[in-house]
Amino acid sequence: MWKRILNFKDFNDEKKFPILELLVEVVLSLPHSNAEAERIFSIVSDIKIKKRNRLSNDTISAICKVRSYFQSENINCISFEPDQRHLEFHNTQNLYSGHH
Repeated sequence: MWKRILNFKDFNDEKKFPILELLVEVVLSLPHSNAEAERIFSIVSDIKIKKRNRLSNDTISAICKVRSYFQSENINCISFEPDQRHLEFHNTQNLYSGHH
């Protein structure tokens, strides 16, 4: 419907509704719901609880990314299998750097 309306031209062969075309593009580009934003807020509120209120934004972001990836790949704490790369990060130097 919009394509037909927006292709109407006047007697000078110019688009009849150029401003309407811009409005339609903006409106049709809006998300249909705010479900994705609500999902992210839900994940963050699950992570940043009262006992974890000092987590940095970077840490929360990293946890959200890992959690989202695990959900998309149907991975959980039981099915996750760490490889050698993961285990290499768990050493004294990485775990306790800067905490003398």
